[in-house]
Amino acid sequence: MKILIDGQRLVLLLLHTWMSKPYVDLLVTSDYIIREFNENIDPIELMWHCDNEDRLVEIIGETNWKIQLDNKLPLSMDKPIFIPAMS
Repeated sequence: MKILIDGQRLVLLLLHTWMSKPYVDLLVTSDYIIREFNENIDPIELMWHCDNEDRLVEIIGETNWKIQLDNKLPLSMDKPIFIPAMS
């Protein structure tokens, strides 16, 4: 089956897909996902749900971003951050 999309519709489809997530998946493997977030992102876009799995979040490159988990003080993201499931 082939799906043909003209240039304008393709741009709108890609824009809609990009706008539905506050990040772009750069690399997806069976072991990990590398995502890129825009530095000008609206903080409300970083509000997330609870995951069913433990997560280890690691920043690639330099950043002054911090992460704040429920009922915790903000943590620097200069080293990997462990996030337990359902938190």
